[in-house]
Amino acid sequence: MSFKPIGIALGAVLMLWNSTRAEVALRIAAPPFSARQLAALAQLPDKTLIERAEIPRIVDSLLAGLRRAGFPLARLDSLHAADTLDNAQIILYLSTGPEFIERGSLVTGLPENNIDSLPFSRRCTNLELLTTIEAVLDSLTDIGFIFAQVIVKPHAVQMTADSLLAAIEYVVAPGPYLKLGEIVFPGAVQTRPEFLRRASRLRTGETLRCRSIQQARRRLERLPFITTVNEPEIDLLSPGLGMLRLPLCERGAGQFSGMLASASSGAVLGTAALKLGNLFGTGRQVEFRWTRLDLQRSLMCGAYSEPWIAGQPLQAKLDIEIRQEGDYGSASTAGLTAEWKPADELTVSGRIANEQISQTAFESAQKTFWVEGGLVYDYFDQEWNPGRGWKASITTASGGRRSTATDVQYRLQRETSELMGILPLHNKFLFFGRLSAADISGAGLGLFDLVRVGGMNSLRGYADDKFYVRGAATGSLEFRWRPNRRDGYAGIFVDGGWFYRPDPNYNIGRRHPAAVGITTAFESNAGRLDLAIGTPLDASLHSVRVHLSILGWF
Repeated sequence: MSFKPIGIALGAVLMLWNSTRAEVALRIAAPPFSARQLAALAQLPDKTLIERAEIPRIVDSLLAGLRRAGFPLARLDSLHAADTLDNAQIILYLSTGPEFIERGSLVTGLPENNIDSLPFSRRCTNLELLTTIEAVLDSLTDIGFIFAQVIVKPHAVQMTADSLLAAIEYVVAPGPYLKLGEIVFPGAVQTRPEFLRRASRLRTGETLRCRSIQQARRRLERLPFITTVNEPEIDLLSPGLGMLRLPLCERGAGQFSGMLASASSGAVLGTAALKLGNLFGTGRQVEFRWTRLDLQRSLMCGAYSEPWIAGQPLQAKLDIEIRQEGDYGSASTAGLTAEWKPADELTVSGRIANEQISQTAFESAQKTFWVEGGLVYDYFDQEWNPGRGWKASITTASGGRRSTATDVQYRLQRETSELMGILPLHNKFLFFGRLSAADISGAGLGLFDLVRVGGMNSLRGYADDKFYVRGAATGSLEFRWRPNRRDGYAGIFVDGGWFYRPDPNYNIGRRHPAAVGITTAFESNAGRLDLAIGTPLDASLHSVRVHLSILGWF
């Protein structure tokens, strides 16, 4: 139905009404709806006075909102204008008409030539109609009918005193059944198509399903060198075969990242890392990282990752780490990690590592062989700036240690767990929470074995790896404002820790440290920046610590 005649009539009435005021007060009456409900249906601006020229558009919005709410015969009955000492007023009187009631549904034209009947009686609004149409289309596009269409036809329309009754027929035009014949990635310059096909997990010859295509888009967008994957396009190659186009945007596969922290002595401490994340367009990665915890403690490591071993979602990672702890000597570790992703949300990992601790004035040289296993469930909608979902991880490791001087053997056990979640609030606000725990047990524990707490990723407001304990639990609660997934977030945080198993050789002071502060993160085409400023809730510590993490692509 066209609202142009209504707009012309309203315009004529307003022109005939002789008033010099440009703004008027608007009142709307449409029983049984209240003024607030009508404003919500029509999405009216929240203001007292409106421009005269806006009234025809507001009437159109009101009638469209009532039709969406299940009153298809809603109409404008009359318009009253009045001029008072305070302001000019316009009163709109609308009739909703009878409510549309759907007596039953019939789905015809399905590929199997059967009829799916859905007998029920309900209010029929645009939302209910769209819900039924989407359910029918989802079932069709998930079995290969990508171009399916649904036409809505009312039957046996009857009008009563307060209702408009009709049976609805959903006529299905399924279109051709398609299998995936070819998949291409427009915009992919640096990355090889065969790697993208493996990462998408789409296979030629399989049934072309909308759900599988959307899952492939999410998998590709999780790659660090892919920014966005645009809407897919499907072309017919031949009867029964389709070509899928997934246009995407790449960014530099190289990453340079750094994390800075302030020290009481004025020295600049932190981490610098370099990652080449897409060697030769195959997804292979090489990473180097250097960390300076204080003037005497440092860490260097290098790693190489090989993805999609034997064409399966299996990744192998070889890493070497060298840690220096001042007078306590140094330790070197070489490890091999395997990660298998049987599903998008699940990662199963295993690791073996050989650790050697040098001899010092405090301890003799030691060798330890570690075997570790882990599980990760990741239901976040995005990795670095999630807006919903949760993530849980758990690892357990067992180690056998031998002292080279005494040939005494020890058994070590290490456990870690972490749970993170998002609680969306009104509008663009949310709560982000994190709980983690780490524990190590066994005889002959030294400095290199202890759990380290403090810094950007565990307890902000304190120095990196400030506390050395045998068992610790930490938690964080953030109240964030998140404009969108691209721009980042800003918020306030409270971090806390509980050291339930301190080590007798190291004085940690308080067993329940806590800190508060502000945090923000945002991303641009040049890179990503994370900033946290925290202060400990400790009367003996009057300090503010700044944590800054920078990630750039090249």
